[in-house]
Amino acid sequence: MNGFSMSRRALALACGTTFLALSGAPAFAQALEGTIKLDSLLSLTGAAAFAGVSSQEGMDFAVEEINSSGYLGSAKLAVNYVDVALSTDQATAAVRGFIDGGAVAVVGLTLGNHALAVAPLAQRAQMPLIAVNTGGLTALTQAGDHVYQVDVAQFRYAGKMADALKDLGVKTTAVLFNDDVPAIRDLWNTYNSTELPRVGIKTEPVINAVSTATDHSAAITTMLAANPDAIGVVTRAGSPTVIAQLRQLGYKGVIWGQAGLAGGVAVNAAPATEGVLFTANAAAGSPYPTMEKFFSGYQQKTGKVGFAFAAQGYDAVWAVARALKTSGCASRECVQKGLSELMKTGYEGALGAVTFQDRNAIGPGAVVRIKNGKEEFVK
Repeated sequence: MNGFSMSRRALALACGTTFLALSGAPAFAQALEGTIKLDSLLSLTGAAAFAGVSSQEGMDFAVEEINSSGYLGSAKLAVNYVDVALSTDQATAAVRGFIDGGAVAVVGLTLGNHALAVAPLAQRAQMPLIAVNTGGLTALTQAGDHVYQVDVAQFRYAGKMADALKDLGVKTTAVLFNDDVPAIRDLWNTYNSTELPRVGIKTEPVINAVSTATDHSAAITTMLAANPDAIGVVTRAGSPTVIAQLRQLGYKGVIWGQAGLAGGVAVNAAPATEGVLFTANAAAGSPYPTMEKFFSGYQQKTGKVGFAFAAQGYDAVWAVARALKTSGCASRECVQKGLSELMKTGYEGALGAVTFQDRNAIGPGAVVRIKNGKEEFVK
């Protein structure tokens, strides 16, 4: 090797070392330039499409905002979407395809069972995975240090619903819930053991229904016979049907539920859902500045009323953008390094002020009421 080649090699090594020292990014990593690709798997068709499509719209809004603002300098984000409908097999096949592609991270997921199936695949490939809508399953991130989620588990802000029920004068509540859905089981355990006793609300009766049940007539009869002040419909699916049956049978008390009613589900079931309360990760009309900024900006840009699923998709893409900017380079390793830093600092976004515990998002959450056929922020 001649002296000129040796000098060039020494200079390259020195520059690489300097870049690493200044930015904390891996030497020789791709610079922040050109198009940076993200892969996404969502349920864009089928029964969960209401959530998947909303998440996609929020992600698109984030991409446009990031690219038009020059947040990543001359670099632009682009998302490759794959529709996996309700199929776990399609979800795993999609991620296996992503692993050999050129994307720096995977964002998305609409169902918790999909997330649990694909997380180990992403972890083994050391591909950052940011889950959007999984019910806040804390077990998800146990797959490893490359798995994150921005979906805030509802049990973390269940106290807001308990306070809202107390404000309405509720003393007793009957409850129908799904014990076979981990996120809902965690949510109900928090209500039952901590939050409802804290505000002096008694629960009777409490009825466990499998999430695949379609006939709740016996449960409805039992709950109505107790004449409670409120009825909790804490189920993954079928909540609008149960609520409609309760109203048809003349129940005039408070009805409350969980995020299965978000994303336009309760809105589309109006007027039967009028007055119904439910928890959600975010809602328009909140006192949290960045949450409200998202919803107002989203409506202005798209002409649509935003829902929590859109907010989650938005924050997931922004999490990757923040990671890229922090690391100063574009690769899976760079995203991983940036996300690791983000876990320490948290961020303020569409979900409000968000911190992380074991790579699981913790945010303020919201209680929402259907009023005149629209979602209304309560607390």
